[in-house]
Amino acid sequence: MTSLHKHISGPVAAAVRAGMLAACLVLGNAASAAEPEFTLITLTEDIADPWAIAALPDGDVLVTEKAGHLRLIRDGILQDDPVPGVPEVRVGGQGGLMDLVLAPDFADSGWLYMTIAKPGPDSLTGTTAVMRARFDGQRLTDLEEII
Repeated sequence: MTSLHKHISGPVAAAVRAGMLAACLVLGNAASAAEPEFTLITLTEDIADPWAIAALPDGDVLVTEKAGHLRLIRDGILQDDPVPGVPEVRVGGQGGLMDLVLAPDFADSGWLYMTIAKPGPDSLTGTTAVMRARFDGQRLTDLEEII
């Protein structure tokens, strides 16, 4: 954790720590539970290669698609068009639009964080980048690369 802290701080570090804690809790509970107690609910079957999901405070749901689309499920219905404002991604192998995390103060700030496979100078190379943007309920704005 020390080396991670040197590179990531603020809301991103809090989101990473929260994700690691949640994973530990899930794994700890799975190891001790005889039968898992959860219910699967299909929100949509019309998303290609979903990678990450984020439940918004208002009940909407954002889902990343590997191909570089951010999809919005509002009132239980997948919206026809992807959310505009998503950065260009390099799709290939495991690369594309990947993780998605809401800022701890998302309800007030609208900030969300995403990891992408960022295109390189040619079609064969790329790198992973952490981006942040504001979601206003319709589109992403104020997009910036932070790592």
